[in-house]
Amino acid sequence: LKFGSLVMEGRDIGTNVFPETDFKYYLDAKLEERSRRRAADGIQEQDLRIVKHIQSNHKGFILCWNKWDLVEKDHMTFDHLVAQTRKTYRELRHVPMVSISALTGQRASHVLDLAVDVYKRMTTQVPLEGLREKVKEWTMLHPHPVTANEALRILSCDQFVARYPVFRFFAKNAKNARESYKRYLENKIYENYGFDGCPVVIEFHNPRNTHK
Repeated sequence: LKFGSLVMEGRDIGTNVFPETDFKYYLDAKLEERSRRRAADGIQEQDLRIVKHIQSNHKGFILCWNKWDLVEKDHMTFDHLVAQTRKTYRELRHVPMVSISALTGQRASHVLDLAVDVYKRMTTQVPLEGLREKVKEWTMLHPHPVTANEALRILSCDQFVARYPVFRFFAKNAKNARESYKRYLENKIYENYGFDGCPVVIEFHNPRNTHK
């Protein structure tokens, strides 16, 4: 600065904000303190990018909260954390979560059990007749919103055989299916068939499968 001096602190001050400054001082916290801060940070933007990458590739996953041994907690801390996370991040609403400690091995075996459960659910086929009955109930309870063009009407549905859960809905004017309604059906499938940790995919087709 031309007419004075300035002292600033922050993660990117010396690298991005003032890379040519004359004096830079680096202070490192102890490993325990850095771990404690990271454990308290919660979900970060980088974490969400990883989640979106997993989901876009139709992979199953679970969310592990590491360094749980460093968190100040009581018997309700984890339940509150899970509830708040699912409320804040829609993409994590149906993801199994577990608190762990890589340092102590806390719940390490439980992580493997959850992973196996998700793997098994990935290729689970639901009873088709029961699914169609439930879809009738869901659509009567909450019909597709009225569109300005041709109205969408669901005629039937099935589950496509794939490496992950794919549900196809056959409807008149399928091209008018709204993303919000796909999410509604997706949530109903999660609630009724327990596909937690799996990437449920909803497709809309015209009766002759000519369009999605």
